[in-house]
Amino acid sequence: MADEEDNRVRSLSDLPDNVLGRVLSFLPTQEASRTSILSKSWRYLWSLTPNLDLDDQRAYNPNNYLTHSTNLLFLNYVERSISLRKFTKSFHLKFSIYDDRSNRHDVSSLESWITGLVKRNVEAVSLSLHIHRRVISIDFPDCFLSCKTLVDFEIESTKAGALVIYIPEPLRPSMCFSSLKTLSFINVTFTNEDSTNQLFSSCPVLEELTLNQCRWWDIKALNVLAPKLLRLTIIEPAYNANEPEEFRNCRIAVLGTNLMHFKYEGIFRHEYYLCNSPSLDKACIEGFPKVLEHGYYRLYRILRCISNLKDLEIRLVPKVEEQDLYNMPMFKNVTRLHILSRVKGNGLMKILQNSPSLSEILIFYEGIYLPFDIESLPLCLSHLKNIEFRVYGNEIITSENAFKYLLENAFVLKKMIISFYWTGSLTSFSGDEENFRKYILELPRRSKDCEVYVSFFISW
Repeated sequence: MADEEDNRVRSLSDLPDNVLGRVLSFLPTQEASRTSILSKSWRYLWSLTPNLDLDDQRAYNPNNYLTHSTNLLFLNYVERSISLRKFTKSFHLKFSIYDDRSNRHDVSSLESWITGLVKRNVEAVSLSLHIHRRVISIDFPDCFLSCKTLVDFEIESTKAGALVIYIPEPLRPSMCFSSLKTLSFINVTFTNEDSTNQLFSSCPVLEELTLNQCRWWDIKALNVLAPKLLRLTIIEPAYNANEPEEFRNCRIAVLGTNLMHFKYEGIFRHEYYLCNSPSLDKACIEGFPKVLEHGYYRLYRILRCISNLKDLEIRLVPKVEEQDLYNMPMFKNVTRLHILSRVKGNGLMKILQNSPSLSEILIFYEGIYLPFDIESLPLCLSHLKNIEFRVYGNEIITSENAFKYLLENAFVLKKMIISFYWTGSLTSFSGDEENFRKYILELPRRSKDCEVYVSFFISW
């Protein structure tokens, strides 16, 4: 009985160090480190937590501004947090870089921290840098470019400053992210064509790549060699009429034989090629093809590269004219197509003819029109099951023929949803909303299982 009482835990300090380290790992790093003042036995327990999550704004100043002295305190705190650990699983840092006095010191400290993390077999690194001056350049240490334990890496530049990544040239053969699976660059500028190409060809097991608002300064061609790549996201920076020509017209080719998902947003300032991607299943293209001279040419170049996929979503701003669809490629395997753009004219027939396997379509329109003299039925009507139209504008009467044609010729159609959006008074088939809805619902249907839903929305 006495032995049992002796073995009983009377306080947290009686727990084994590894258990206490596990408990502290559920706290933010800066909260966990404050337990070091409890007693001698607690002094270094917080260093047993495998993850570091550090934020200089949260650490010292609630007014979102760091003085030079508090900035130095934070630099020392991060250095100590890393050096006390034998192993660091993940490192998440939010860090501000301010004026000319301290920024080089800040950047040197950052590069030193990265070296320390590599020595501690880090697996995940996330850097969010608040840059308060025009340009900051970071040199990745050689050891980081050959880190064998790194699995996830993200670096982001916020505020108005530019973050330039410098990669030594040439990369040695040993410099390879042999374990890297997720790579994300946000608002980052690359400047050296040869070393940048080497970087994006040194990730043999990369599965997810995000290039968000990246700039390619005077880089004419970029090749991404990633045979294991599954997901690719490219988001271009917002349009700036005054941006230098060196930031445009890069030829970006991605060779990913296992690529399954692709997302693009931008103004088509570069040429994109997705080479040898037979596994591509889903893509989302959102852009402004009329901003630059070659916008539609580059849009259709992308579409031709991905024409074998099954699921496609396209959103083009502001509108898509009928002539804009003349070069639309054939989508032989697309079964689900969402065109979230205001398409005008006879574009619907072009879309149906070029999508022979289509089973679901959602399309925005300003007056849907189908010609009366259709010589042959589009192949997709034999297996089209779901149709949704969102019709914009006051010319609702022009859409009547399209609804009638599709209902009479879609063999296995199960659902048609029609939503009208117009401004001002309604101009419709019979002069009022309910009669027009009734007219649509009473149209003959080829498919006996087809259900039709009609809604009206007014905006002033």
